[in-house]
Amino acid sequence: MKAPYLLFFLLLLQAPLAHAQGALDFDGIDDQIVVPGASALIANSNLSLSFWVYPTNPAPNYPNFDGFAGFRNNSNADFYILHYSTTKVEARFRNSSGVVFDILYNGMYLNQWNHFTLTYDGATLSLYHNGEAAGVIPANGVIASTTEPFNMGFLPYFSTPYFFDGRLDDVCLWSKCLSTPEVVELFNNNCSQDLSAEGLELCYQFDEGMGGGDNTSITTVAESIANMDAPLSNFSLTGSSSNFVDYLHTGYTYLDENTCGAPFTSPTGNYIWTETGFYSDTIFNSGCIDVYFVSLAVNAIDNSVTQTSSYSLSANMEGALYQWIDCWTGEAIPGATERTFEAPVPGTYAVAVTVNACTETSSCYNLEVNGANSPPEAKFEVYPNPVKDVVDISLGETLDAFSIQIRDVNGRVMLAQQHVQKKRVELDLSDLPVGCYFLHLLSKNGAEMVKLVKN
Repeated sequence: MKAPYLLFFLLLLQAPLAHAQGALDFDGIDDQIVVPGASALIANSNLSLSFWVYPTNPAPNYPNFDGFAGFRNNSNADFYILHYSTTKVEARFRNSSGVVFDILYNGMYLNQWNHFTLTYDGATLSLYHNGEAAGVIPANGVIASTTEPFNMGFLPYFSTPYFFDGRLDDVCLWSKCLSTPEVVELFNNNCSQDLSAEGLELCYQFDEGMGGGDNTSITTVAESIANMDAPLSNFSLTGSSSNFVDYLHTGYTYLDENTCGAPFTSPTGNYIWTETGFYSDTIFNSGCIDVYFVSLAVNAIDNSVTQTSSYSLSANMEGALYQWIDCWTGEAIPGATERTFEAPVPGTYAVAVTVNACTETSSCYNLEVNGANSPPEAKFEVYPNPVKDVVDISLGETLDAFSIQIRDVNGRVMLAQQHVQKKRVELDLSDLPVGCYFLHLLSKNGAEMVKLVKN
């Protein structure tokens, strides 16, 4: 669990809960459920095992490990998960040749609900915990036996069976290797199991009894896919242990959200958040609770600008991305991406300030050109000058990419063109009023300017 969300999780545990679904508590002494001959459903095929488990034994160890569920004959047909030590589980596949493949995973939560899925595709054995990969190893072979029992709440081991102390729910067996997206969906869709899912052979949901009530009249747990109902062996079926219990399925979703200064509406629509921070929202459904943890960044952008001189500006916001803009053309100025800006030519300029994909643009400012950095005398030739209609611009060399602007004495852009791979350009100025103008050439070589008179 992500550290910033821990406080929300602790608060959630104190919140009132909705009506829960059922789970089954095992006493760790002799409670067990055995489904005879269930290996016939997965023999010679890929397979998967999934379930929710709430372990309570703080220190299982040999020979008193806690068996969660699966097949185990300790010879040629093992596919199970067991509680190995405080927070460690063992997931095992033993093929029909007796070759063992083990995954040991240290990351289970004690006294909390955990979701596990074990999958095998003929070449790879994979363990998932709460929808995330917990271990992957190469494996081979199949389970060929068609007579092995499927066990829940214990695993057989000679004279010392591994009885489980804790709770189980939604124990399901599949004759296919579940994909990663399918495993994630199993974990996230915690309110119900789709009993029509492809490859699902067995599924025990433990909804028969009343949580903590007198359930002594119930002798089996129902299985609605293969109709392989299984006997409840040695359960007391009264009280809070060795009995059906209430289980509120809880799913967790972590969201990282950004807004461009606007309020953010919570997943339920019950809350409006306006400041950066960590939030939680809870959706109650029948027997389920979905908790959303939201890391919210409200990006309030300061797009104000300080005019530091008659020819320069500085964006006031630090640590952002900047793009200076020519207000007359609306175009970004190539290379002008620093917090400070000095006008290359007289004109009107603004800056676009960006934070986390949110952009705000400043007001426009009129700037002159720094006398010490005024564009040098032009290296290009303009003819005729004064001009009446068409002016010819000779660049002296072929330029890869450049722009030409004609500005009036107030800095307004009267004409703007972009060019590539040219050595000479003709401009038709017949529509311009008579007067004095400045012709600006901007290229990779810098900015050049020449005064131009229109008759």
